[in-house]
Amino acid sequence: MRVVNKHQLEARVEAVIEIIQEVTGKETVSNAIKSRLNSMSYEELGILAMNIVKTRSIEEILGVNEENMPGV
Repeated sequence: MRVVNKHQLEARVEAVIEIIQEVTGKETVSNAIKSRLNSMSYEELGILAMNIVKTRSIEEILGVNEENMPGV
């Protein structure tokens, strides 16, 4: 198993946030989504990033409704 340091994990969280911002067209991401991302492993974040890019949606992946999440 790969050893991931805190900085690598933080960088991956930030990368996923940037992807979410690009896909949703919004400049901010809600604290709920940030909290969810921060609770995920390095590997889970990588899979999530690829799924968001592939589907161009965060709704199914994070289990939230983008329309009900102002500031996603």
